[in-house]
Amino acid sequence: VSLIRSTAALNLGDIDEADRQALEALRVAETDAVAADQRVRVQSMLAAIAFNRRDYNAALAAYRAILDLNVEMHGPRHRRVAQSHHNVASVEFMHGDLGTAIEYYRDAIEIYREAFGEDNRSVGMSLRSLGLSHRRSGHAEDAQSVLSESVDVLGNWETPESPVYREAVLQLAELYWLLQKPESVRPLLERLPEVVEPQAETARQVECRLQLMAQLADGNSDAPACLANHEMPDSVQSFVSFAELELAWRNGERAVGRVDEVIAMTEALTPPDPLLLTALNRLKSDFETSP
Repeated sequence: VSLIRSTAALNLGDIDEADRQALEALRVAETDAVAADQRVRVQSMLAAIAFNRRDYNAALAAYRAILDLNVEMHGPRHRRVAQSHHNVASVEFMHGDLGTAIEYYRDAIEIYREAFGEDNRSVGMSLRSLGLSHRRSGHAEDAQSVLSESVDVLGNWETPESPVYREAVLQLAELYWLLQKPESVRPLLERLPEVVEPQAETARQVECRLQLMAQLADGNSDAPACLANHEMPDSVQSFVSFAELELAWRNGERAVGRVDEVIAMTEALTPPDPLLLTALNRLKSDFETSP
């Protein structure tokens, strides 16, 4: 009953009440020696509550508890254990501990492959997250290799219209641009058919960002109008702003002050984005030395 009340409170936005009810549900579950599955459900609720609060320490504690419980119930090589490794990695990523995140993503991928084979949606999703972790660590070659693999794996499981596949392509395209490999961007984008009016906001953002990448790759200088319709997190907005500055440079604008603002935004990111910072500083030099 407490877990149901916690879920209802979280859905209503009452985080404190959701937390109180979840802790009561955990107290009850811990008195039952055979209620490990119930404790997993409660810890999952605590993790969701912590994420809503952006309390990554509490979220990490909850996901580590779930990992231990899943190993206890299913053994260390079960698919649910793989999902737990992925979840722990995701919180470590948000916490800025990229080395640990990479280790947990690799563990998840290894177990998923044992359970499902080489090419599987879960493998592809964890590869995508691992590749992004390498990018944010500044590991350019590892990021390119893993993100390319994620595109290939997800391409075997998703349609070209799938938001999951399209975001994987987008992440690889953005990396190529940061690594000054524009010739690799257009072939990626050409794989994707047009999608008309996606329903979810996240999918609409992906489509808008793909339009932005197409403008960069085609040598155009106009930013897509759709950018005005979306409020994106700083981790996404920093690259979008960088791309808009690239277009401004093509238009002959002098925007050193704006570059400094985007550099400051990027320097404040957790986890960091050193490849983007390198590209921004390179662009700033272009602005400063242009006639």
